[in-house]
Amino acid sequence: MKKLIVLVSAVIASATLAFAQDLEKASNLAKEANESLVNGDFKLAIDSFKAAWNEAANSTEEAAEELVATCKKGYTMANNALANAYAKEGKLEEAIEQYVATAKIAVENGEEEIAQKAEEKVDQLHQAIAGAKMKAASTAKDAAAKAEEYKSALEHLEAVLAKNPEMGKLVLQKGQVLNALGKKEAAIEAFEKAAGLGQEANANKQLSTIYLKDANALNKAQKYKEAVEAALKSASYAPSANAYKIAGIASQKAGDIKGAMENLQKYLEVAPDAADAAQMKAAIEAFKAQLNK
Repeated sequence: MKKLIVLVSAVIASATLAFAQDLEKASNLAKEANESLVNGDFKLAIDSFKAAWNEAANSTEEAAEELVATCKKGYTMANNALANAYAKEGKLEEAIEQYVATAKIAVENGEEEIAQKAEEKVDQLHQAIAGAKMKAASTAKDAAAKAEEYKSALEHLEAVLAKNPEMGKLVLQKGQVLNALGKKEAAIEAFEKAAGLGQEANANKQLSTIYLKDANALNKAQKYKEAVEAALKSASYAPSANAYKIAGIASQKAGDIKGAMENLQKYLEVAPDAADAAQMKAAIEAFKAQLNK
């Protein structure tokens, strides 16, 4: 930044010698803009560079072309500096808006490097805000406030994923937010996608938890066959004692003695030291006896 400011200042100083009277206003405005940029008054610098640019663009003097180019560079730099200032001050929403504007201006003025960095900053800030919103939601006591935080987090995640849909970590976070908002099917879709994008362990854990919750609810609702299916689906993503125990109990209640025996055996394989291990072993022996009749 300092090198660019010095460059702008040097170009203005050298060009001033060649200016005719009708470029004096543009030259003075450009100097004021550069001083504002150096002093950190970025909004004034933006306005002054734009004004100087417009004045110089209306001139027919040969030196005007160089001043226009200088003002374009300064205008781009000042917009970028304002975005940086917002980010440093923690005004992240304002920073995103300003970086978006900066990227557009930079492209128009041929400053591709500044445009690229501004776009990268936009994505970084969206991710930072999404993370903060998810954290705030997890500690919010009011259900409505929790939902609003999650909705905001989702908007910021989707803003990045719209441009970078293969970012596995963000797809995983999207699934977590969707699940928290009660959008189970959309969450499952996101988790399955995340699993294929390098987040298999974390995504499978989330999927297992979703189906285990379903299995519990279905078992309580006396929908035993469906409870078994959900429990085994949960175990297919991440084998767990709870999943096999629910599958075993629900199988028995559904009249599937063989299934009950097999699932309780898997339960003991996963949790051999469970508090109810002796009880489950006795149940398995009873099931075997019943099947051998």
